Amino acid sequence: MVLFGYLLLLIFFVTRGIIKKTPNALTFFYSILLGTFGITYDILIGLTILNPPEIAHLTGLIFIFIQGHIVASNFGKDFQKVEQLSFELEKVNSNLEDLIHEAKEDLRNSLNESRGMLTSIDKAIFCVDQKGKIFQPISKYSKEIFGKDILGLNSFNLLFFNFKDEEKKSFLASWKILFGCTESEFLFNSQELLPQKVLHPDLRKKKEGH
Repeated sequence: MVLFGYLLLLIFFVTRGIIKKTPNALTFFYSILLGTFGITYDILIGLTILNPPEIAHLTGLIFIFIQGHIVASNFGKDFQKVEQLSFELEKVNSNLEDLIHEAKEDLRNSLNESRGMLTSIDKAIFCVDQKGKIFQPISKYSKEIFGKDILGLNSFNLLFFNFKDEEKKSFLASWKILFGCTESEFLFNSQELLPQKVLHPDLRKKKEGH
């Protein structure tokens, strides 16, 4: 009874799979019917209702063969899916590498253009980070203005050396505000928060005075 109850439950789930058009559900259903037929036939033989030979061992082998076929078929489909996903992933990685390469080229070209422009301009133009450290691109004229290579130097010490303690605190507070705002906010606030002029000692005159 337990065995037949299990079979009925199994048939119910397989039938639901057939209705939902689950792959190999119909084949699995036929194999269950075949196995059930073989067991039922042998039971009837044991009750002397039917005559030998017994066929459960034969239908059992067929059932196992069908199950093996289903497993192999599902494995083959899963393997194809893995191959397809691997191909798509490789394609995505290739496209990503192309995009990164293009972005690097665009950045390199932009930097070269900036360097070319900064080589000929007669103004001290350079980039600084939130801590005031100077980094590229830096205009060639900056070295002439400051009398040295300013790459990696602290712009606060370079430009605002004459600020008193209170002025330094006020400037640093304004500097943090500017680095935390949007481009439009920066353009609006920079004229008010940043000094319009800075003082710098003439290094050439210092050398001549010695």
